Amino acid sequence: MIRLLGLLPLLLCFACTHQSSSDLTHSTLTSATPELPFNVSFVPVSTLPSQALQSYAHAEITAPDGQGVISLLVGGRQPGENTTKGGLHTFEGAPNQNFPQNTFNEALITLNPATGELHRFSLKLLPSEIAAALSVTNSEFTFDPQTQLLYIAGGYGWKADGSDMATSDALLSLNVPVLIHEIQKPTPDPAKILAGIQIVHDPAYKVTGGALLNLNGQFFLVFGQVFDGQYRAFGGSDFYQQYTESYRMFRLKPGTLDRIGAVSTVYYPQDQVQQAGHPFHRRDGNIIEDMSPNGTPRIIALGGVFRPGIIGAYVQPIQINADGSYEVDTGFSQKFSQYECPVLRFWSPSAQTVYRCLVGGIGHYWLHQSAVHAAAYQKVSKEKRNDGFPFVEDVAYQAETSAGISEYVSENPLPGQRLLGASADFLELPSLRTSGLALANGVLNLDQFPSGKPVLIGYIYGGIEAENPLPLIPNTGTHATNEVMQVYLTKQ
Repeated sequence: MIRLLGLLPLLLCFACTHQSSSDLTHSTLTSATPELPFNVSFVPVSTLPSQALQSYAHAEITAPDGQGVISLLVGGRQPGENTTKGGLHTFEGAPNQNFPQNTFNEALITLNPATGELHRFSLKLLPSEIAAALSVTNSEFTFDPQTQLLYIAGGYGWKADGSDMATSDALLSLNVPVLIHEIQKPTPDPAKILAGIQIVHDPAYKVTGGALLNLNGQFFLVFGQVFDGQYRAFGGSDFYQQYTESYRMFRLKPGTLDRIGAVSTVYYPQDQVQQAGHPFHRRDGNIIEDMSPNGTPRIIALGGVFRPGIIGAYVQPIQINADGSYEVDTGFSQKFSQYECPVLRFWSPSAQTVYRCLVGGIGHYWLHQSAVHAAAYQKVSKEKRNDGFPFVEDVAYQAETSAGISEYVSENPLPGQRLLGASADFLELPSLRTSGLALANGVLNLDQFPSGKPVLIGYIYGGIEAENPLPLIPNTGTHATNEVMQVYLTKQ
């Protein structure tokens, strides 16, 4: 049996009302560990890229060797000049900048995660309108392997004139093979880069901290918020904040950004929203496309913050179907990794079971802590500071059948017991889809994997690394990382 200790909730980003969440404080959970039909292992890569980055958009194509992967990385935050480390934003009052301009990634980057080889193209060589839309953080994005287009919507960043910060209202498409090919040249041609980018503006795309997904040709822009102006941790008069409390659906003409018809918006019934706990009032969670146990593609929203009036995360998943319908899963209460982190997706057709692996990040509960991390957590907790959710080193799993979702935690923490995973992402190998090991939406088909043989399925890159679960000194102790880990799946 495994005992999991519940911890205090944490304010992660943007503004909210400060109030304790008594139902999530100092609680415990007891759970049995199942024998999963696979094992996931994480192997740190020795040759790291020079670029540290978190909260980026990305797309992957097959490397020239036909097996590896090349990533296009767009936007996000990085270490800035002097002592700015580009980790978790700070919580300082005016006139300080909690999102310093020099921490925003103002380049299009190509990365070979296996070798660390990296190429950069400065966005300053592009029109300011496009450069501003591509240098945001926490945008929504999705990659279409058929057209090789990366779609990016919204995100939070500095305006083109540098006067203030805002949520972008842009929708862009990037021709990934064209851009990667040009960026890797000794002298990239800005005109050719520009030719591979399309952009439109519309208030419907003005969202940050949500997710953009494509189900059967229909785009879903799910949850998130609008935040304009300077971030202030404890309120102020120089910003505007509004959660979308919805998901939006729209279609585009193939290969263009021209919409077909109007945008449809789905809200939770207003006469039930308060009693239900405002289930759509969430952002910065893990919103992914996966499968229902019977094999139907769908979207599932896991975690996210903040419950109105409470510095607490959401624990009930929301399933969104291709026809626009949804269901809140009131039978499951998620304990791990409520904040954005790498999520691996598996499906066994024969077992009619969907599996998800959530890697590190930030969450309500933890199992593993090193002696140093435990001492830091205990020290901060005794000070009764409102530092909230801890960064964790745990790897958690979910197994979903027609009977519902079960949650488990691995006996093995991340390598080195490092606090990784927050605002990082999984870079999948495109060859998995072409070989039949992955479905069209990237979900791995467990039934097709060989038994007993480790198979490289991709890489985890970047994100925020924390020195301790909670900061010993406020506004310190985190940084954007250049860490890369190989991810292997062994069917057993």
